[in-house]
Amino acid sequence: MKKTILTALIVISSIGLFAQPLPPPYTHGETTDQPGAPIDGGLSFLIMMGAAF
Repeated sequence: MKKTILTALIVISSIGLFAQPLPPPYTHGETTDQPGAPIDGGLSFLIMMGAAF
């Protein structure tokens, strides 16, 4: 009985956990290039720290 109640509570409490919404659609005249995170995003720092180590 405890497992059933615990499972029900987990299922009910996880309803509010949703993914991020989609970005707004493009309007006329906008380019399709979206700004994003650079590929390097700290990779060079990690390589330098690994070399120093």
